[in-house]
Amino acid sequence: MVTKLLSYGASLPATKLVPALAEMQRARAGLARAFADVDALLTPTTSHVAPRASSPAPQDQADFTALANVAGVPALAIPVAAASCPVSVQLTGRAWSDRRLIDLAASIEADKPSPCLSPVP
Repeated sequence: MVTKLLSYGASLPATKLVPALAEMQRARAGLARAFADVDALLTPTTSHVAPRASSPAPQDQADFTALANVAGVPALAIPVAAASCPVSVQLTGRAWSDRRLIDLAASIEADKPSPCLSPVP
């Protein structure tokens, strides 16, 4: 998969790369403005529960996680209590806020531990 992605990227002309880099900069700037008022963003990690390991990955599996990747900011996923497992939420933070995100995640996990993490009998 990585080889395919690298090949795809290498085949793109500069006319596609330059606008993509500009879009990445807009994403960074937009998040910087959002983080002027909040410590972190709490979003779903995905729009669905995780597929079985034997199933193909859904096409939309990175819809919520892509912003952090594009903007180059830290993010982490936390398993949460839900009717069906596994389900998680994502915390995204401003640049260099990794420690703050870990502290927030620990607080969420302590308050609402996920039943999905319970040992299987």
